[in-house]
Amino acid sequence: MRKRIALAAPVCVATLLLIAALPASANDTTLNVNVNPPRQLSDPAMPVRMDSEQITVHFGRERCRVAVEFQFENTSDSEVWLSAGFPDEDLLYRYAFYGQAASPAGAAADWLFPGLASLGDNPAAGIDDQSVLTDFKAWRRPAGSPVSASELLETRLLRIERIAWSPEVLSSLGGNWQPSADTGLNELMFCRVFDLHLQPGEKLVIGHSYSTLSGSNVESQALFNYTLSTGQTWQGSIGAAQIDVFLEDGLSFGDLNFENSEPGYGAACNPPREQWRELEPGHLRTVWRDFEPTGGQGFILLATKPLPPPSER
Repeated sequence: MRKRIALAAPVCVATLLLIAALPASANDTTLNVNVNPPRQLSDPAMPVRMDSEQITVHFGRERCRVAVEFQFENTSDSEVWLSAGFPDEDLLYRYAFYGQAASPAGAAADWLFPGLASLGDNPAAGIDDQSVLTDFKAWRRPAGSPVSASELLETRLLRIERIAWSPEVLSSLGGNWQPSADTGLNELMFCRVFDLHLQPGEKLVIGHSYSTLSGSNVESQALFNYTLSTGQTWQGSIGAAQIDVFLEDGLSFGDLNFENSEPGYGAACNPPREQWRELEPGHLRTVWRDFEPTGGQGFILLATKPLPPPSER
């Protein structure tokens, strides 16, 4: 049975962005959950840029399939080793609902380095039936190589403790991190972590894919949201993001909503209509270049048009 997600703390970055995009009265919304773009977890001064990202979304009324590839570049003349992680909203929400039952006993005390604690191999033992996000996969390959050159990217599960972002705790642990000016990036996170080793000037592609339930609200809109804001943890701006949307379940471009309803609960798509091109029926594309993943370029929101009450259909 599908379960309604309450908008309660702790709240992830994507949730905060979507709430900001909805009218204040839209308090009965079920959000989809995602595995977000990788967040850099080592030294904030690491000379590694997110050179580009390719985001592909198959958006349906009941379910969405997501595949994203990120190209990273070592902009220095030295080798770089670092850790990064895909923030997993599904694990975060299950932890919010089930507390310590969502992670092995004692995991929080297993410090790896300041701010991170191991979750072991199964962070949701006994409650996997509550998951709405499935089929997660991650891969890597050299930039410029064919997809067939991709190899499995092994990840480990980590919980980022919110308290470890305070200056006092960082000082006591000898950490180098400083709290972000964007408070949303300092929240409790569950990450699928991996390690990167880049030669001077090397470019590397990291990808992931998954399937997730579409969101909904009281106006019977199908919703999909995806945050790009974790891209702020990499050096400089993002070189480019190509976003391709394939509409499924009989949806067409005309079924998407680009206007907030008044005074109702309707959500509107982001980017706005004028930024999309329909390459062929049901295939939409937009491209952002050399941008900071904040504000209107910090998230994607897809929303179908609100439906009238059942009695009026």
